[in-house]
Amino acid sequence: MLDEINNLENKNTYSSSNNFSTNENYKNLDDKHIFRLSNFDGPLDLLVSLIKEKNISIFDVDLYELATQYLEIIKKIEFYEIDIASEYLVMAATLLQLKARMLLQDEEVVEEIKQEKKRLLEQIAEYEKFKEIAIVLKENEDSRQNLFSKEPEEHDDFKRVVDNSVLDGYSSSSKLVVTLRKMFERTYSEMVRNITISTVAVSPEKQKERIIHLFFNKNELLFEEVFNVPSMGHFVITLLAILDLARQEIVFIEQYEDEGVIKIKKGPKYE
Repeated sequence: MLDEINNLENKNTYSSSNNFSTNENYKNLDDKHIFRLSNFDGPLDLLVSLIKEKNISIFDVDLYELATQYLEIIKKIEFYEIDIASEYLVMAATLLQLKARMLLQDEEVVEEIKQEKKRLLEQIAEYEKFKEIAIVLKENEDSRQNLFSKEPEEHDDFKRVVDNSVLDGYSSSSKLVVTLRKMFERTYSEMVRNITISTVAVSPEKQKERIIHLFFNKNELLFEEVFNVPSMGHFVITLLAILDLARQEIVFIEQYEDEGVIKIKKGPKYE
């Protein structure tokens, strides 16, 4: 595959520790473009950045041109970490295969190529949406860190009965944000190493049914059991389903210490 990539015409030089083009991710030095991988979270992030430079919708992009641009970048990168190399080369192989099929224009596979292009663009769009969610969570975390509480002088006056089945507003939002962000990073990292161009339609209601069914003969579930999902889109839908079930007191979420095991238990309104 690398030999095929290297046959593409490009006289520019790139490095995995440097950068390329006109925005903050790219920089022109002595007529040589230097590419900075550290500015991106992975191949999908790079593709999103390339599309944004064109100022068009993801679904209006010329995928052949996008694939060519991505492959021209990848062929010049000197990878020093095998994990980073595998992520970018898997996507390069996917784009190279798709680009080759688009060039052949075999009438028998035209519709199949259209579906592959559609699935890849949907995957890029899905990543962009999830990245936006991650940014909002990070902003909320930063905002929460600027808030300070005064210790009460009489602790007895502030004692309350703890009911784990009710979302009473006393839970630490910052801890929840940090936990979800770490889970996102783990999930996304694993997904990139096993990239597949496929999508499955799923709704919060369907995921709520699935979660309730998981409690069959069980009173509690580990967070990993519930979030064992095949894509980032599934992850977001499952998160929304869990939060709605908790709001309805059908389940409640339990974690007793930082970095501790997260459990989901049956709530008082579970039937």
